[in-house]
Amino acid sequence: MLIDKIFIKFKNKKQTIRQWSIELNIPANRILARYNKSWPVSKILSQDKILEKKSIYVIFHGKKISLEKLADKYGINYNTLYLRYKRGATGKDLINKESLPNAKSTIFLEYKGKKLSLMEWSKKLGIKRSTLLDRYHKGLPVEKILQVIKTRNKSQPSVLFLEHNGQKLSLKDWSEKIGININTLYSRYRKGLPTEDILRTDKLPTSKSQNS
Repeated sequence: MLIDKIFIKFKNKKQTIRQWSIELNIPANRILARYNKSWPVSKILSQDKILEKKSIYVIFHGKKISLEKLADKYGINYNTLYLRYKRGATGKDLINKESLPNAKSTIFLEYKGKKLSLMEWSKKLGIKRSTLLDRYHKGLPVEKILQVIKTRNKSQPSVLFLEHNGQKLSLKDWSEKIGININTLYSRYRKGLPTEDILRTDKLPTSKSQNS
């Protein structure tokens, strides 16, 4: 049988698949399947069952290679490589040590023709930068990273319309039209400000400047 004929060397120890199976308590057919997939030895003899998921292959330097082998070849953590793959990285960007920015780096996201930094998206959408960064590091697609989770405020009407210069739009539509966060507009509305002040794109005058 193959499991008695194939030898695997690991940590200066060379044994057949059957012997490794008995020692590590891993089914011999599982070790053989991993061996046939050309996995690195550390993965072949791993007792982690999560590894049984389907291998992901990429084209690297014109050749097809699994992420497992690429991680092993360049000494990169598999999860790190997988995150880069999920974010659309290819070629050298997959193995570039600088390709994953840290929390202090400026990260740009392009969505619907707009390319903004995380901080700029944060201000535009009213989502904390830390939330966007967390989604980014989870490898979520851009539309999910920038998704606004709607929470229903009982004191806030589901649809609020404002009429200005002959145009009647919902607060959400005004927010998108003039580029001001909907929560800011609603806060101004709750203060009883006139419509022109609710929709002002410049800084609202303070009480001191109004009295002077």
